[in-house]
Order: sequence, then C-alpha cells, then structure tokens
Amino acid sequence: MPLLLPPLFYQPRGALDPAAGGAAYTGPGDIVTFTWWGGFRAYNAATAGTKAIRVRAADAAQTDINTLADGSLDAAPLAAFIVTHGACTVVTVYDKVGTNDCTQATAGNQPLVTANAQGTSYGMTFVRASSTILLSGTTITQSQPYSLVATAKQTDAASDQGVIAIDDGGFNGAALDCTTAPNFRLYSGLSFDQSMTTNTMYAMMGVFNGASSVSSLNGAESTGNAGTQSLTAYNIALGAFGPGNQFSSHVIMEAGYIAGTISGGNRTSLNTNMRAAYGGF
Repeated sequence: MPLLLPPLFYQPRGALDPAAGGAAYTGPGDIVTFTWWGGFRAYNAATAGTKAIRVRAADAAQTDINTLADGSLDAAPLAAFIVTHGACTVVTVYDKVGTNDCTQATAGNQPLVTANAQGTSYGMTFVRASSTILLSGTTITQSQPYSLVATAKQTDAASDQGVIAIDDGGFNGAALDCTTAPNFRLYSGLSFDQSMTTNTMYAMMGVFNGASSVSSLNGAESTGNAGTQSLTAYNIALGAFGPGNQFSSHVIMEAGYIAGTISGGNRTSLNTNMRAAYGGF
C-alpha cells in the first residue's frame, strides 16, 4: 500500500517557489517595516504584482504600471504605452505601505520616465529647472528618531537639492539632500555631509537622531549631528526640499520613510537589497 503523506507535506509550485526554479522576492519591506515607501519595484513579496506608478504620455493618456511576481517593474506594457502615446512623465508614485501616494497634477512639474536609468531599469528624472516634484496627499507628524532612504543619483552639482524630504518648504523638517561639492547631506536643522560622485547611483540612508544621526552611502557610514527638528504635519516630497524649495536634478528609483531608526545590521541588508534590485552598482 503506498504511503500517503498528510497535506502539510505538499506545497504548490509556482514562480515564487524555490524548488520550482524561482527564488522568493525580497524587497526593502521584507527587511524593515516602512511607514511610507514608493518606487519602481515592489515594496515586499506581498506587494509584488500590484501597481507601482501612474504615468502620463505626451498625448495626455494615462495608465498604471504594476510590478511583476519577481518584484521588478512590468516594463513591457510601459514600453508599449510609450511607443503608442509618446514620452511619459510620472503622475503618481503609489504608497506601497498605505494610501499616502505622492502625486503631481501639473504635467510640466512631473518627472520624466527614463529608460535605462540604472542598468536596464526604468527610473524617474527630476529636472531642477522645471521644478519637478511629487508630493504626498496627507502629512507626516513624527518626533526623532526617524529615517529616510532612497536609491538615486545626482545629475548635476547644484546646491541643496532634496531627494526625499518631509518638510514645509522652509527647512523646518528633514531631508536627504545633495550639495555642490558634490556631497550627500543629512539635514534636520543642522547638517553633515559625505562625499559623493555626480551621475553615480547610490543607496542613500539617513537615521535622524540628533547628535547620534547616521548617514549611509552605498554602505559607507558617517555619524554626526543632523539637528533635532521634528516632523510637524509636513508632506513627503520627492525631488525637492519640501513644496516650493530647492528642486533637484536627480534620477530616483525608490524612496522611503521609517518612523524610527534602522539598526546597523538592517542598514547593511538594505544597502545590499537596494543595490541588487537595479542590477548592482
């Protein structure tokens, strides 16, 4: 008589089953719990296959672009949409944690969808001269400690360009920022910098915790005082230092906010994960 195994020994096989030839996707949200996160891939394994961005074409047509089961952006329908309708801008970066989407209704202030932004991956290009910016619909209130992360590269060395900020536009909140040297900067009332290279992609992290703040750039870390400012009902801004101030020239792949710190081990894991997601850099 054949041996019958109980159901718990069986497992469906599919795209995310390692035994079926595919490894389960790991996103930043599988490493750290974010309060807000948006980008050109899935936040975690649970959000793979859901919408990531909304784009607008030159003829004003719009469509949502999802991620795939492997966590990457579903590039084929995006490429086809561009062929049919013309060059695209990003209308919305969806909040993959909640509903606080970052959006821009004015076409001239939307970042451009860029092919091969890093390797073969699409990204979004913010142009300082065009004041491109995406803003969240609701605000954030949080005292320190808190953390900001982004995968991005600066495309010129103009001063004080916000990558991701939670600020009122008057430098009263916090930001991951890039400056003229060029340097990567944490700012929350005070600031400290790390040297960087223009047109080079980085996994950027900032843990804002007064004199114990930590800046991380592709895994290289520096400790300093980023200031003690709280976030007081401010919008999340991508591509600027809050509404109406210090617009950036950057290519941004993803960004996130955490209401708390990121441990050293998790910073190491996030750095590896963020860099591997776009072909390694």
